[in-house]
Amino acid sequence: MDITKLNSLEPKALLADMPIEFLPFGDQAVIVQFEKQITPATSRRVIAVANHIANARIPGIKQVIPTFCSLAVRYNPILWSYNGIIQQLQTILEAADFADTSASDSGKTIRIPIVYGGEYGPDLEFVAGATRLTEEKVTQLHSAQTYMIYMLGLIGSCPYCGDLDSRLALKRRLQPRLQVAEGSVLIANRQTIIFPLSAPSGWHLIGRTPMKSFNPLLDPPSIFQAGDRIKFEPVSPEEAGGWNEYKQSEWNAKWNC
Repeated sequence: MDITKLNSLEPKALLADMPIEFLPFGDQAVIVQFEKQITPATSRRVIAVANHIANARIPGIKQVIPTFCSLAVRYNPILWSYNGIIQQLQTILEAADFADTSASDSGKTIRIPIVYGGEYGPDLEFVAGATRLTEEKVTQLHSAQTYMIYMLGLIGSCPYCGDLDSRLALKRRLQPRLQVAEGSVLIANRQTIIFPLSAPSGWHLIGRTPMKSFNPLLDPPSIFQAGDRIKFEPVSPEEAGGWNEYKQSEWNAKWNC
């Protein structure tokens, strides 16, 4: 079969106004590419399609990984050729009815404790100056939003969340930090992220959470999933300093049960 006939697809309902494209990704994966715009609508489509493919439980499909505007499907090349896996995905998606997107909106809301500014968020003062806002207003705007997790990536299943209030949108730092602490909460452009592990970053560090979100010994290792929502709740440095498993259990009972 001519591969060019397999490289585009226009399923009904959810995908009718957003054609998708299949692209090779090495010899064991295929990219399902959506419109190249980071929006909640695109993310809902990506997550709905990812869930549908995963729930189909096709033998030989190892993993489905949603990202901002695409998803990767890892497959067993012994069981599937590239053309064959595209045909299989095409069959799955053409048979699906994506008119109801409630499944992609059913992710959990996770409340995250955060200490803003000071040693926890050394860039808060800069962000306030650059946006011509007070530090209090920056923290108010950042904590007022409920953010959607578009994808997990970078290191330790770092959640990429949006959309940040446009008044806080700044380009990345000119000089990246070689290391930021585990739990750091950072912003850049219209996104905010939480570092589950220590790592370098060029984003603006405005706060830190004492809440653990990643454990490589668990399956899944992260408390976050694409499609979940995050809401930041300010806490005092004293409360964060005394954080432990008991405090976390109390917090979850109050906010995340």
